[in-house]
Amino acid sequence: MPKSNGEIINRNFADIFSGEMRYVIPFFQRGYVWGARNWNQLKQDIEEQVLEPAQDGDLAEQEHFFGPVVVAERSGDPRFKVFDIIDGQQRFTTVYLMLAYFRRRLETLLAKAPKAREHYDAAGRWLINRTDARQAHDDYWRIKLFSVKGDRLATYYSVFGNRNPATPSLQEDLYLYMPNGNISGKFERWMGRNFGAIGDEDIWRWIGALTECLKVVWIPLGGRDDPQAIFESLNDKGIPLTAAELMCNYLFRPLIADGVDHESLHRSHWVNVQQIDRSSPVADLFDFEEYLRHLFSIGHSKIIGKGRRLYVFFKQHNRKLDAGAARRHLDDIAESAPLYRRILGESAGGASAVDGLLERIGATNMTSCRPFLLAVLQKERDGEISTEEAASLVRAVYVLLVRRKVAELPVTRYDSFFPSLADRIAERDRTNLTATLHDAIKKEQLWVGDDEFRDALVKRPVYRPRELGFTRLVLEEIDRHLANEKGGELPDYSTLDTVEHIAPQDIRSSGDWQREMGGDAQRDDYARIVNTIGNLCLRKRERNSEMGRRPFAEKRLLLRESPSRLALDAAERAGPWNFASVEKRSAHLARTAAAVWAWSASS
Repeated sequence: MPKSNGEIINRNFADIFSGEMRYVIPFFQRGYVWGARNWNQLKQDIEEQVLEPAQDGDLAEQEHFFGPVVVAERSGDPRFKVFDIIDGQQRFTTVYLMLAYFRRRLETLLAKAPKAREHYDAAGRWLINRTDARQAHDDYWRIKLFSVKGDRLATYYSVFGNRNPATPSLQEDLYLYMPNGNISGKFERWMGRNFGAIGDEDIWRWIGALTECLKVVWIPLGGRDDPQAIFESLNDKGIPLTAAELMCNYLFRPLIADGVDHESLHRSHWVNVQQIDRSSPVADLFDFEEYLRHLFSIGHSKIIGKGRRLYVFFKQHNRKLDAGAARRHLDDIAESAPLYRRILGESAGGASAVDGLLERIGATNMTSCRPFLLAVLQKERDGEISTEEAASLVRAVYVLLVRRKVAELPVTRYDSFFPSLADRIAERDRTNLTATLHDAIKKEQLWVGDDEFRDALVKRPVYRPRELGFTRLVLEEIDRHLANEKGGELPDYSTLDTVEHIAPQDIRSSGDWQREMGGDAQRDDYARIVNTIGNLCLRKRERNSEMGRRPFAEKRLLLRESPSRLALDAAERAGPWNFASVEKRSAHLARTAAAVWAWSASS
């Protein structure tokens, strides 16, 4: 058992894990995050530095330095030592999980290998505490490595197999446990690939290498040392904590000091926010740290930077964070997360006008507007503005984004325009919030008038290979408007999944189209003009192959069969199909687009 006299000495894991003790991964630590790169490196180091040199000699003579381990002993029963691991938890956890895996492998060999029972029992003494009557009510006292942040059930399973412990926190831990996403589970699979076929003696050599030959510098902290501050200063040497992890530690520190049930609060207000059902349409889009950036940017002069800058920003603005303020921040994080998922499109296809607009904004790939959108949804939720006012404000943002994107205008000012926009509007007359928003857009010189917008649609490419979602958005919205004007039934746009070029993008091998285009086929700006809106329509993918490089007269016949109004519009135009025809159609569709993305009359 490790000594507690404050002495800094070298230790191996046979010494560290001997006797009755618990090593606790404290709350301010992250969970287990090592991956295949780290595991492969450790395996290679042990093979090269320990096992290979010991092939013809004594394994105990080999040493491999495994870095420092910083611990803080908790006061309590001297018969049962409890240490917080301040630095070294990833290495510490890896060794413990490796020993657990090897012990379970030995269990499968008990009937086959003569020494398997002896080795199995020896490994168990390093992994498992004997529980006395005082601790018998909680099986977690049996494992020597204990995490307070969701990994403890996975660790218990690693030691004892998938049988549940008798513990008061079982239901909570079952909720936090993710069989397919847990890092410990990935580690188990990695161990199986690398060690699943080795026999008893090889397993025992690996156990010996881990327990006898890996040496750590054991650094115990004194009573006046601040474990969390020391942990943060040491963390840069390993896998750096994310900004969200640092924020979590900072938010919960005053709550822990205040005696709050921080584990339940952590589960309900932090972990739950990040766990999204895989069937959700935004499961792959929701980035928790990005959400925090946009949430805490509301009301500030600029969107918070990425990475550690989020934590630095939050800490600077919450220097005297008490338990009450921390709880309010956590409430805000939990209550605003569903609104943020709406912005990502979780309610796409619903009847709400706001959600329909949010889905369309998502297709623009403009994320800098999210602090404002989130603030608008918060105000709608809290009854500060009506649903109609919220829809009007969101639509104004949508119009702004589409017009500027079509015109290929700079977006760099968005980062400083949107975060404080809700407050700027609230300071003005409430009689017409949208007009106030328009005034702000004009003041920032972000306004795009009808003439500029129409001109951009005639001259600039709408077809953008790297942003086909935006291309489809523009075409679908115009197609929908044309269909509504004709009073016909709207097509199923999910089936119109291909953007068709009427004049092909490359006509070098098409004699028909070279004759159709005449001198235009040789123009230097050919690639630009064939990608403008006048040369585009929507088609079903299975029908697209029949279009190919057919001459325009044949394409017209095929386009007449389409449910798309854009396709029918092209089919109604007489040839020849040249640049003059494309530009004429672009100008016509640009007028429609100006109506689709119209500034309201209040502008």
